[in-house]
Amino acid sequence: MTETSPAETDEAAAPAAGELTAPGTRLAFGEPATVPFSSGASVTDVPLAVTVTGVEEGAVADFEAAGLDQDFLQQLAGYTTYYVTVEATKADPGAAALASTALHTDMGALDSNGEAMQTVSLIGEFEPCTAASMPSEIDEGATATTCYIVAGSDAVEFGSATYEPNEGDYSPADGDPIRWS
Repeated sequence: MTETSPAETDEAAAPAAGELTAPGTRLAFGEPATVPFSSGASVTDVPLAVTVTGVEEGAVADFEAAGLDQDFLQQLAGYTTYYVTVEATKADPGAAALASTALHTDMGALDSNGEAMQTVSLIGEFEPCTAASMPSEIDEGATATTCYIVAGSDAVEFGSATYEPNEGDYSPADGDPIRWS
């Protein structure tokens, strides 16, 4: 797993306790952001401390070893995949339960040209990068780790990981995502 050390950011590194990180904040890998996480009608705006801890370049051999069919493997031709690892901790222990929710659906990536990278979704276990739902331990104060896969053209490099829910102040359509690089 490639990890980088914290570097200067565009904004103050970590918000005060209970404060959300401003939309558009730029962070280094390993620096936390506190975001308003929502999942369905029962989980809305739960403060969640999110940290992108690293990015690793994937390999076609990983997908072959997982037994994915030739059609899927052909779709990867001309693309480089990346595995992005994320840690999350519930910032407000009294907020709605987060067990079985999925943070990876609100995450994304930009390539080195600032263009959105394609999210790669797989069903089931994928050893190098499992996009697991949050375990029940997150509601007891534990940190949950998940991973998600993105792909970009072989012609460009990975640029930054993003927190970008579908709507709201952190959405690419409505606002400005948080970025880690």
